[in-house]
Amino acid sequence: MNCLTKSIISLVFIGFLFAAGDLLAAPPPPVITSAEVLPSTGEIVITGHDFGASPKVWFGDDLLVLTTVTPDLVVAELPKAPPASYPLKLQSAPTARYTDEISVTIGVQGEMGPEGPQGPTGDTGATGPMGATGPAGPAGPKGATGPEGPMGATGPAGPTGPAGATGPQGPQGPSGIVATVSFVGVVPAITGNSSVYVFAGPTATVTTTAGQRLTGAAEAPVGLTVGAASQTAQIGLCYRPQSGGTLVNFVGGGYSIHSMFAERRCYSVSATTVPGAGTWQVGMCIMNNGQATISNNDYVNGWVQVTN
Repeated sequence: MNCLTKSIISLVFIGFLFAAGDLLAAPPPPVITSAEVLPSTGEIVITGHDFGASPKVWFGDDLLVLTTVTPDLVVAELPKAPPASYPLKLQSAPTARYTDEISVTIGVQGEMGPEGPQGPTGDTGATGPMGATGPAGPAGPKGATGPEGPMGATGPAGPTGPAGATGPQGPQGPSGIVATVSFVGVVPAITGNSSVYVFAGPTATVTTTAGQRLTGAAEAPVGLTVGAASQTAQIGLCYRPQSGGTLVNFVGGGYSIHSMFAERRCYSVSATTVPGAGTWQVGMCIMNNGQATISNNDYVNGWVQVTN
């Protein structure tokens, strides 16, 4: 192999290393999972992931003005357009690799149709595993005294035996469920511009000792009124003393921030905590730090358990 051939091979290998490095360092392309037109505000809400910090969005041939941008949510002003299907394109970087596109249809919304009939009852599920053995039941009533038998002969007294050694302490028994309490009811309107949690509907009342744990879950469909701009709220499970006081989130500072929209959407929460000894009110809670009132609400359904 001569010197010229060796030089050419070296250059090709170096170019391959630079190209591979660029591919490994490149961010992933954007992906659009849904696009929702809000006729009341003249906006379109785009959800997905890897949108980047400064994406561009086209509706047909129109470059849209963006009002909200996150890596997985973009809200843009929508131009007036006749009913039809339009291509919606989002570009996170100025190359074809960083572009995703879906079709969006604009049309006149008809009146809500009548409620359909109730569907048939589903098949019975498989039998679950056998539960743990429950505690022993109370002693039954004392039976009737039987007839006295004949007296036996008195035997000789035996010698007193030595005391036996104390046996070792047995292992600690498994933890168990002490109580399970459910809560259900309508979620009232929750005003905005708040910096504290309030209960989203009814609560459950439970009592714990110092080392017992509270574990619970709940879900509720809530939302903003039609025409309200999207905003955020903190949603979780909270407790407070039965006598009253400030609500405490089960997870403390590790709370979740949710996006709220001008429609009813279902939100679910679950958490566990050790509150100490006391009697507590427990329920789903919301801190509405947006401007609009959360009033498009339905029923909350939830439960809480006390365990050792």
